[in-house]
Amino acid sequence: LNEDQKRLMRLLDTEERRLQAREDFKAFLEYMMPDPTDFYDVTKTKYVSKPVHTLMRKWWTELATGISLRSAMSVPPHTGKTSHTSIYGVAWALGTRPDIKFMVGTYNETKAKQNGMLIRRVLESQRYKEIFPEVTLEKGGKSKSFMTTDAGGYILMAGRGTGITGNPCDVFLVDDPVKDFSEAQSTSALDDAWEWFTATVQQRMHNLSRIGIIHTRWADNDLIGRLCDPAHPDYDPARAAPWTWLNVKAYNNEPHIAEIMGVNPEDYIWPEKFSPERLAQIQMTMPPEAFSALYMGRPVPEEGGFFKKEMIQTYKPEHRPALKDMTIYAASAHAVTTKTYSNFTVL
Repeated sequence: LNEDQKRLMRLLDTEERRLQAREDFKAFLEYMMPDPTDFYDVTKTKYVSKPVHTLMRKWWTELATGISLRSAMSVPPHTGKTSHTSIYGVAWALGTRPDIKFMVGTYNETKAKQNGMLIRRVLESQRYKEIFPEVTLEKGGKSKSFMTTDAGGYILMAGRGTGITGNPCDVFLVDDPVKDFSEAQSTSALDDAWEWFTATVQQRMHNLSRIGIIHTRWADNDLIGRLCDPAHPDYDPARAAPWTWLNVKAYNNEPHIAEIMGVNPEDYIWPEKFSPERLAQIQMTMPPEAFSALYMGRPVPEEGGFFKKEMIQTYKPEHRPALKDMTIYAASAHAVTTKTYSNFTVL
């Protein structure tokens, strides 16, 4: 090919991929993340797609397009959930419907504004304007928490506990309502997340509003636990009925989840990042209940974190030895804190 023909081929490649990015979320991510070593070649990208990302894209696409109305996903940490949903996911969905009204909630206002800054950067980028030239933000706006389009749509970023009265919502995404494992040990933080979701978020919904929840499992009483997990002591089948819940584990996934990801159930969802050796190292350096929650989506290990199932022996009252013939042990867990609210001290 001569230079003119090569230039024409590049233009055709760019146009084809631009049109694909309008319709397909994966193509959008590839187009929006150019290869830094060859920025102008649209056939190259730095976007890396692993099995867990295949599932995330499907989950988000169904939520954004209205196929799913109530959906939750729990995933291991550092798997790209925020970039696939709160940042690029929201930007892509807004491009397909510039009049849509989005709300995105996370654990505090600082994080909400950080995410808002990243979304605004995407929306104002040249590549995004190439894909969705019809999406224009209202002039003069620089807010990181509230972005409006000329078509009447908007994106509102909110931290947990923030009042959002007066703003209707078509899609509400809850991304990490609890900050980390330390905060998850606080009963008050978990209760705050639940009260904010039930009292504030629900008031913004109409009949066709969609709600998506995505976070790492931190505790049995976290948001997904209260809503969807049959193992929760207060599980309510009627409350859980409208929800679809996908619990993604680092390995040994349920067959239907593995099928969507295109892997075998026992496979690792991102072996280059979380190899068997790496996960074994992580498991050796953290409490078993923490590893089970974060990487397997089970906040309480099946065999228990301290006492093993085989250690517990039952007996009938008449078979109990006399107290004088037994050694009595006591254990305690002290929830000492300077905060107003904390967990119970248990003996």
